[in-house]
Amino acid sequence: MSIVIGNKNKLVVFAIPFTPMLKIVKDGCALDNVEFVVLPKPKKIRFFVYHIFRVFGLNWLAMYFFAPTQLKKIMGYRHENVSVLFWSSHAMSTWITIEKLLKPVSKSVFSWAPMDEDSCNRKYFARKIKRIEKCKKNGFSFFTYNSYDAAKYGMKLTTQVYRRHWGEELIPTRCDFYFIGKSKGRDGVLSELKRLLVEKKFSVDFRVFEDQPKEFVPFEENIRLSKGCRCIVDVIAKKVNAGQTLRPLEALFFKKKLLTNDASVKECDFYHPSNIFIFDENNVSLDGIEDFMEEPFHEIDETVVEKYDVNNWLKHYFLNS
Repeated sequence: MSIVIGNKNKLVVFAIPFTPMLKIVKDGCALDNVEFVVLPKPKKIRFFVYHIFRVFGLNWLAMYFFAPTQLKKIMGYRHENVSVLFWSSHAMSTWITIEKLLKPVSKSVFSWAPMDEDSCNRKYFARKIKRIEKCKKNGFSFFTYNSYDAAKYGMKLTTQVYRRHWGEELIPTRCDFYFIGKSKGRDGVLSELKRLLVEKKFSVDFRVFEDQPKEFVPFEENIRLSKGCRCIVDVIAKKVNAGQTLRPLEALFFKKKLLTNDASVKECDFYHPSNIFIFDENNVSLDGIEDFMEEPFHEIDETVVEKYDVNNWLKHYFLNS
């Protein structure tokens, strides 16, 4: 079912095949004037040829080699009154090429990953920052949910975003505390949390992967596991200024409790002490966690929850600007 809204412009969202984004934003969007174009991961030889054509300003041929299947759809937007939203600041050269082809009414880039994640690769990071600054001068607007990145890199600040409906299947409760994610230097904190929770007789399911895992838990399975716990665990990687993760919104939308080291969540309009337990990662103590878990979940006003739903989020930040 689509949601009809009165906006004269069509918004086209261009994305790389990043599963969480597609499952949350693309599959959760029901707006009738928002369309998605998901670009493929090109083979190395195609990517090489794409860059040659792009350097020489042959943008049509560049996109033909980058995304031949999607090219006809992309070119069709040239005859429409469209705004574009490029999802991710990792693919700037591709976004620049598409923008040159379409010449849209407005062009925005949303950075869903913290900028500092790329800072270890100095050459790539410097090139990325240079491209972002060049694009700003050419009328691109940059958005992020990360307050650190917004201040440091001159981006517009949004909230995180989630989606309403994942199916109506009832998932039985299978554990008290659930965490899934890459290690990202959080192993010590997670190990201590697990030890304290087990010591307090809670059932715990922590799935910590290497930073380059051989296999992931499928995203749909993670949703099922999140629905099947009493409390979602959120440990942010502060060393890369990661900003708020999706876990607080998972907890909000699934009506689960949240255990987190992110003190900034107190500033969120969905914060309630009956729902969110904040701990200090430098001196991990879970005193009072038993009472916290015994308290019933405090229902959050629906107008607050709706604010983070992808449909309202897109309308607020990208369709009314």
